[in-house]
Amino acid sequence: MLNRSKIETARERLATLCQWRKWADELNERTVRKVMNCKRPLLLNKLATEVGDGHKIFILFEESCNGLKLVGEVPATGVFKIQPKVGGTSETELMMQSKFLRPAIIGKTNSAAKHEHEAELYDITVKEASEKGWLHGPLEF
Repeated sequence: MLNRSKIETARERLATLCQWRKWADELNERTVRKVMNCKRPLLLNKLATEVGDGHKIFILFEESCNGLKLVGEVPATGVFKIQPKVGGTSETELMMQSKFLRPAIIGKTNSAAKHEHEAELYDITVKEASEKGWLHGPLEF
């Protein structure tokens, strides 16, 4: 940017965005799982392929395709700031503790103060679940 004009930089950026839009339109024809229908995983894959293995986009794509870990240590993607606190519970430990943790979490949730927008949010969520078809519930426990 130091050796080019603002117009040259703007043109390069516009060309890049136009290329990405072209890829998005080309890849939009393919079928993806229902849960991903409002996302653009094929475009993310194309971008990841273009930038290479070490780039943040590639790492994010790999994580989203392989599933994000809920427990244990997760490698840094570079997208979010690194937090110093490392999880100490393995998946096996979490499953063993779940029969005790689950009732405690549900109890804490049920005793929490009600928020003024809670009913509206619930209704929006139920409507979205029925429209998009990838949510199931609400479930009673």
